[in-house]
Amino acid sequence: METLTRAQRVADIEARFSTVPFDREAARRYGTMVALTLKANRDPRPRRMALMIAATAAALGLPLCTRNPGDFTGLESGLEVISIRPGSRTARPADGVMSPWSVLGRHRCGPKGSQGPWRRSR
Repeated sequence: METLTRAQRVADIEARFSTVPFDREAARRYGTMVALTLKANRDPRPRRMALMIAATAAALGLPLCTRNPGDFTGLESGLEVISIRPGSRTARPADGVMSPWSVLGRHRCGPKGSQGPWRRSR
């Protein structure tokens, strides 16, 4: 039963959010993110996935919204990181930008909505 519930949650999330491929430009930016991480005296290995997310946001020219801004310490010169507090309705932006789970437009984070470049499926 737990597997079915988890699969349903994943399906619900996939239906609600848009995804973006990790393309050639993101791969180029990934190298920059690794270099910035090393410059900040941090090990990029345990941060590989976070750095891929950051590189994708940077390649799209979008800020990255996260509940864990510490994961992106040292990347400030290559990426705008927006901290959002978990569980806060006021800190949860309505539309926009890039979180680890979505990419939308207009310098805000959140699920697909009417103002971002990606629209909710009908």
